[in-house]
Amino acid sequence: MNLNLHITGLCACVPDGKSVVIFLPNAYDFDYNGKPIGVGSPDRHTALLCLPQGMTIATPRRNWFPISKKQGLAWTDVIAFPLDGEDIWVSPVTPASASLPPPVKGPCPSNGEPNTHFGWTCNMADVNPTPLKPEVTAASFPTNLATARMRVTNGTWATKQLAVSLQAIIYWYYADMQGNRSAVPARAIADVVTVSIPITTGVQVIFSSNKGDITLTTMGADVDAYLANIPLSTLGNTLGGARTPEMHFLHFHRLSQQPIELYPYPDQASICTPLVTELIPHCPPARF
Repeated sequence: MNLNLHITGLCACVPDGKSVVIFLPNAYDFDYNGKPIGVGSPDRHTALLCLPQGMTIATPRRNWFPISKKQGLAWTDVIAFPLDGEDIWVSPVTPASASLPPPVKGPCPSNGEPNTHFGWTCNMADVNPTPLKPEVTAASFPTNLATARMRVTNGTWATKQLAVSLQAIIYWYYADMQGNRSAVPARAIADVVTVSIPITTGVQVIFSSNKGDITLTTMGADVDAYLANIPLSTLGNTLGGARTPEMHFLHFHRLSQQPIELYPYPDQASICTPLVTELIPHCPPARF
Protein backbone atom coordinates (compact mmCIF):
# COMPACT_ATOMS: atom_id res chain seq x y z
CA MET A 1 0.00 0.00 0.00
CA ASN A 2 1.21 3.50 -0.83
CA LEU A 3 0.35 6.80 0.81
CA ASN A 4 0.19 9.30 -2.06
CA LEU A 5 0.85 12.62 -0.36
CA HIS A 6 -0.05 15.58 -2.61
CA ILE A 7 1.74 18.82 -1.68
CA THR A 8 0.71 22.34 -2.64
CA GLY A 9 1.03 25.93 -1.45
CA LEU A 10 3.96 27.22 0.58
CA CYS A 11 5.75 23.89 1.01
CA ALA A 12 9.49 23.43 0.50
CA CYS A 13 11.13 20.06 -0.20
CA VAL A 14 14.51 20.12 1.53
CA PRO A 15 16.98 17.18 1.19
CA ASP A 16 18.63 16.26 4.49
CA GLY A 17 20.95 13.27 4.27
CA LYS A 18 18.94 10.28 3.02
CA SER A 19 15.62 11.90 3.87
CA VAL A 20 13.63 14.89 2.63
CA VAL A 21 12.02 17.42 4.96
CA ILE A 22 8.77 18.95 3.72
CA PHE A 23 8.99 22.39 5.32
CA LEU A 24 5.92 24.60 5.66
CA PRO A 25 7.09 28.19 6.28
CA ASN A 26 5.35 30.14 9.03
CA ALA A 27 3.26 32.49 6.91
CA TYR A 28 0.53 32.55 9.55
CA ASP A 29 2.37 34.70 12.10
CA PHE A 30 4.88 36.44 9.82
CA ASP A 31 5.02 38.09 6.40
CA TYR A 32 7.81 37.39 3.90
CA ASN A 33 9.99 40.02 5.61
CA GLY A 34 9.68 38.18 8.92
CA LYS A 35 7.45 40.87 10.42
CA PRO A 36 4.25 40.02 12.36
CA ILE A 37 1.25 39.65 10.08
CA GLY A 38 -2.06 41.27 10.93
CA VAL A 39 -5.00 39.25 12.23
CA GLY A 40 -7.47 38.78 9.38
CA SER A 41 -4.88 39.42 6.69
CA PRO A 42 -5.74 37.64 3.38
CA ASP A 43 -2.05 36.69 3.14
CA ARG A 44 -2.17 34.62 6.34
CA HIS A 45 -1.47 30.96 5.47
CA THR A 46 -2.80 27.93 7.36
CA ALA A 47 -0.91 24.63 7.26
CA LEU A 48 -3.22 21.66 6.69
CA LEU A 49 -3.01 17.88 6.63
CA CYS A 50 -6.07 16.65 4.71
CA LEU A 51 -7.31 13.06 4.74
CA PRO A 52 -10.09 11.50 2.63
CA GLN A 53 -13.61 11.53 3.98
CA GLY A 54 -15.29 8.17 4.32
CA MET A 55 -12.34 6.42 5.99
CA THR A 56 -11.89 5.79 9.71
CA ILE A 57 -9.79 8.51 11.35
CA ALA A 58 -8.80 8.29 15.02
CA THR A 59 -7.23 11.28 16.78
CA PRO A 60 -7.53 13.34 19.97
CA ARG A 61 -7.55 16.51 17.84
CA ARG A 62 -10.84 18.39 17.77
CA ASN A 63 -10.15 21.38 15.52
CA TRP A 64 -10.70 19.62 12.19
CA PHE A 65 -13.12 20.76 9.49
CA PRO A 66 -14.37 19.38 6.14
CA ILE A 67 -13.30 20.69 2.73
CA SER A 68 -15.42 19.61 -0.22
CA LYS A 69 -14.11 18.70 -3.64
CA LYS A 70 -15.94 21.75 -5.01
CA GLN A 71 -13.68 24.06 -2.98
CA GLY A 72 -10.79 23.08 -5.23
CA LEU A 73 -8.02 22.01 -2.84
CA ALA A 74 -8.23 18.27 -3.49
CA TRP A 75 -9.65 15.84 -6.01
CA THR A 76 -12.01 14.44 -3.37
CA ASP A 77 -13.82 15.51 -0.20
CA VAL A 78 -11.37 15.67 2.72
CA ILE A 79 -11.13 16.27 6.46
CA ALA A 80 -8.62 19.07 7.17
CA PHE A 81 -6.44 19.13 10.29
CA PRO A 82 -4.72 22.49 10.94
CA LEU A 83 -1.05 22.13 11.85
CA ASP A 84 0.68 24.45 14.28
CA GLY A 85 4.29 24.21 15.45
CA GLU A 86 4.81 20.50 14.94
CA ASP A 87 7.04 17.85 13.40
CA ILE A 88 5.15 15.00 11.75
CA TRP A 89 6.34 11.46 11.05
CA VAL A 90 4.57 8.90 8.85
CA SER A 91 4.61 5.22 9.86
CA PRO A 92 4.97 2.30 9.40
CA VAL A 93 7.67 3.04 6.81
CA THR A 94 10.96 1.24 6.19
CA PRO A 95 13.64 3.94 5.78
CA ALA A 96 15.42 4.11 2.42
CA SER A 97 16.80 6.82 0.18
CA ALA A 98 14.23 9.58 -0.34
CA SER A 99 16.35 11.82 -2.57
CA LEU A 100 14.73 14.23 -5.02
CA PRO A 101 14.91 13.72 -8.82
CA PRO A 102 17.00 16.31 -10.71
CA PRO A 103 15.53 19.52 -12.16
CA VAL A 104 14.27 19.55 -15.75
CA LYS A 105 15.59 21.78 -18.53
CA GLY A 106 12.16 22.51 -20.03
CA PRO A 107 10.64 24.79 -21.05
CA CYS A 108 7.66 22.46 -21.67
CA PRO A 109 6.89 18.79 -21.03
CA SER A 110 8.28 16.33 -23.58
CA ASN A 111 8.85 12.60 -23.96
CA GLY A 112 12.12 12.92 -22.05
CA GLU A 113 10.69 15.31 -19.45
CA PRO A 114 7.01 14.38 -18.98
CA ASN A 115 4.63 16.55 -17.03
CA THR A 116 4.85 14.03 -14.15
CA HIS A 117 8.60 14.66 -13.61
CA PHE A 118 9.28 16.15 -10.17
CA GLY A 119 11.90 18.41 -11.77
CA TRP A 120 9.19 20.94 -12.72
CA THR A 121 9.16 22.04 -9.07
CA CYS A 122 10.52 25.57 -8.62
CA ASN A 123 14.25 25.17 -8.01
CA MET A 124 15.59 27.54 -5.36
CA ALA A 125 19.14 26.90 -6.56
CA ASP A 126 18.18 28.91 -9.67
CA VAL A 127 17.18 32.01 -7.76
CA ASN A 128 18.87 31.81 -4.36
CA PRO A 129 21.99 29.63 -4.19
CA THR A 130 22.97 30.80 -0.69
CA PRO A 131 23.04 28.18 2.10
CA LEU A 132 19.96 27.33 4.10
CA LYS A 133 19.64 28.46 7.69
CA PRO A 134 20.65 25.51 9.90
CA GLU A 135 17.37 25.79 11.81
CA VAL A 136 15.47 24.46 8.77
CA THR A 137 16.53 20.86 9.42
CA ALA A 138 17.67 21.14 13.06
CA ALA A 139 16.28 18.77 15.69
CA SER A 140 14.55 21.57 17.61
CA PHE A 141 11.47 23.03 15.96
CA PRO A 142 12.07 26.50 14.38
CA THR A 143 8.85 28.21 15.47
CA ASN A 144 9.61 31.57 13.83
CA LEU A 145 10.38 29.90 10.49
CA ALA A 146 7.97 26.95 10.30
CA THR A 147 4.37 26.05 10.97
CA ALA A 148 5.01 22.35 10.36
CA ARG A 149 7.62 19.91 9.07
CA MET A 150 7.28 16.36 7.80
CA ARG A 151 10.31 14.12 7.30
CA VAL A 152 10.05 11.62 4.43
CA THR A 153 12.43 8.67 4.74
CA ASN A 154 11.19 6.61 1.78
CA GLY A 155 9.22 7.71 -1.26
CA THR A 156 8.99 8.36 -4.98
CA TRP A 157 8.59 11.99 -6.05
CA ALA A 158 6.56 13.33 -8.99
CA THR A 159 4.65 16.35 -10.27
CA LYS A 160 0.87 15.98 -10.07
CA GLN A 161 -0.27 19.29 -11.58
CA LEU A 162 1.57 21.96 -13.57
CA ALA A 163 0.65 25.60 -13.01
CA VAL A 164 -2.25 26.64 -15.22
CA SER A 165 -3.50 30.07 -16.31
CA LEU A 166 -6.60 30.61 -18.45
CA GLN A 167 -6.84 26.82 -18.88
CA ALA A 168 -3.32 26.57 -20.32
CA ILE A 169 0.01 25.37 -18.97
CA ILE A 170 2.20 28.44 -19.35
CA TYR A 171 5.81 29.57 -18.94
CA TRP A 172 6.93 31.29 -15.75
CA TYR A 173 9.97 33.51 -15.19
CA TYR A 174 11.50 35.04 -12.06
CA ALA A 175 11.59 38.78 -11.42
CA ASP A 176 12.13 41.17 -8.52
CA MET A 177 9.70 43.54 -6.80
CA GLN A 178 10.12 46.08 -9.60
CA GLY A 179 9.39 43.48 -12.30
CA ASN A 180 13.01 43.25 -13.47
CA ARG A 181 13.41 39.84 -15.06
CA SER A 182 16.21 37.52 -13.94
CA ALA A 183 18.47 35.53 -16.25
CA VAL A 184 16.85 32.21 -15.25
CA PRO A 185 15.13 30.71 -18.36
CA ALA A 186 11.35 30.71 -18.30
CA ARG A 187 9.55 27.35 -18.14
CA ALA A 188 6.52 25.55 -16.80
CA ILE A 189 6.41 25.02 -13.02
CA ALA A 190 4.59 22.62 -10.69
CA ASP A 191 1.51 23.64 -8.70
CA VAL A 192 1.08 20.28 -6.97
CA VAL A 193 3.79 17.67 -6.31
CA THR A 194 3.37 14.16 -4.92
CA VAL A 195 5.48 11.75 -2.91
CA SER A 196 4.33 8.13 -2.87
CA ILE A 197 5.35 6.61 0.47
CA PRO A 198 5.29 2.80 0.81
CA ILE A 199 3.45 1.70 3.95
CA THR A 200 5.13 -1.52 5.02
CA THR A 201 2.51 -3.39 7.08
CA GLY A 202 -1.19 -3.40 7.82
CA VAL A 203 -3.93 -1.06 6.65
CA GLN A 204 -3.24 1.88 8.97
CA VAL A 205 -1.22 5.03 8.31
CA ILE A 206 -0.10 6.89 11.42
CA PHE A 207 0.82 10.58 11.38
CA SER A 208 2.75 11.05 14.64
CA SER A 209 3.05 14.49 16.22
CA ASN A 210 3.51 16.11 19.61
CA LYS A 211 0.16 17.83 19.01
CA GLY A 212 -1.69 14.51 18.77
CA ASP A 213 -1.36 11.51 16.48
CA ILE A 214 -3.75 10.95 13.58
CA THR A 215 -4.41 7.34 12.54
CA LEU A 216 -6.03 6.63 9.19
CA THR A 217 -7.49 3.15 8.64
CA THR A 218 -7.68 2.30 4.94
CA MET A 219 -9.12 -0.55 2.89
CA GLY A 220 -5.60 -1.78 2.11
CA ALA A 221 -5.39 -0.02 -1.26
CA ASP A 222 -3.35 3.10 -2.09
CA VAL A 223 -4.68 6.19 -0.33
CA ASP A 224 -4.42 9.92 -1.15
CA ALA A 225 -3.69 12.62 1.40
CA TYR A 226 -2.87 16.30 1.05
CA LEU A 227 -0.36 18.63 2.69
CA ALA A 228 -1.05 22.29 2.04
CA ASN A 229 -0.01 25.72 3.30
CA ILE A 230 -2.54 28.20 1.96
CA PRO A 231 -4.74 31.21 2.83
CA LEU A 232 -8.11 29.68 3.74
CA SER A 233 -9.74 32.54 1.84
CA THR A 234 -8.63 30.95 -1.45
CA LEU A 235 -10.85 27.89 -0.94
CA GLY A 236 -13.70 28.10 -3.39
CA ASN A 237 -12.11 30.69 -5.67
CA THR A 238 -13.23 30.62 -9.30
CA LEU A 239 -11.29 28.49 -11.76
CA GLY A 240 -10.11 29.69 -15.15
CA GLY A 241 -8.73 33.12 -14.28
CA ALA A 242 -5.38 34.60 -15.28
CA ARG A 243 -2.57 33.86 -12.82
CA THR A 244 -0.79 36.73 -11.11
CA PRO A 245 2.80 36.96 -9.79
CA GLU A 246 3.34 34.60 -6.85
CA MET A 247 4.57 37.07 -4.21
CA HIS A 248 4.02 34.58 -1.37
CA PHE A 249 6.97 32.67 -2.88
CA LEU A 250 9.18 35.23 -1.11
CA HIS A 251 8.60 33.28 2.12
CA PHE A 252 10.96 30.60 0.78
CA HIS A 253 13.82 33.12 0.73
CA ARG A 254 13.45 33.52 4.50
CA LEU A 255 14.85 29.98 4.81
CA SER A 256 18.14 31.03 3.23
CA GLN A 257 20.95 32.87 4.95
CA GLN A 258 20.75 35.68 2.39
CA PRO A 259 17.17 36.65 1.43
CA ILE A 260 16.67 37.58 -2.24
CA GLU A 261 13.57 39.20 -3.76
CA LEU A 262 12.85 37.01 -6.79
CA TYR A 263 9.56 35.22 -7.32
CA PRO A 264 7.62 33.60 -10.21
CA TYR A 265 5.83 35.76 -12.79
CA PRO A 266 3.39 34.21 -15.30
CA ASP A 267 4.12 34.67 -19.01
CA GLN A 268 0.56 34.50 -20.34
CA ALA A 269 1.74 34.60 -23.97
CA SER A 270 4.00 31.53 -23.78
CA ILE A 271 1.86 28.39 -23.69
CA CYS A 272 2.95 24.77 -23.38
CA THR A 273 -0.45 23.05 -23.46
CA PRO A 274 -3.90 24.64 -23.89
CA LEU A 275 -7.25 23.54 -22.46
CA VAL A 276 -6.18 21.51 -19.46
CA THR A 277 -8.07 20.78 -16.24
CA GLU A 278 -6.93 22.31 -12.96
CA LEU A 279 -7.52 22.70 -9.26
CA ILE A 280 -7.90 26.07 -7.56
CA PRO A 281 -4.34 27.46 -7.91
CA HIS A 282 -2.26 27.96 -4.78
CA CYS A 283 1.34 29.06 -4.21
CA PRO A 284 3.72 26.78 -6.13
CA PRO A 285 5.90 24.55 -3.91
CA ALA A 286 9.70 24.76 -4.14
CA ARG A 287 12.74 22.52 -3.79
CA PHE A 288 16.10 23.30 -2.18
